[in-house]
Amino acid sequence: MSRTFSAINNQRRPLLGNFWSSYNHIRPHSSLGGLTPAEFAAQKKSSTPMAPLDPAHPFTCSLNPKPRTST
Repeated sequence: MSRTFSAINNQRRPLLGNFWSSYNHIRPHSSLGGLTPAEFAAQKKSSTPMAPLDPAHPFTCSLNPKPRTST
């Protein structure tokens, strides 16, 4: 039985690969405003770059955060 199951899976793998490729890369995504990933990426590349940060409010990042104290 495992050989039969394996053979069926091997036959379906290319079909599933095509499905997932289309599902992930070709179809429009609601989270991208109805655009395909390629359209969304092209739109982002052509948009103006983000404005520089305000020097009065610099971004700070700590790589070694202080440990939390329990209350």
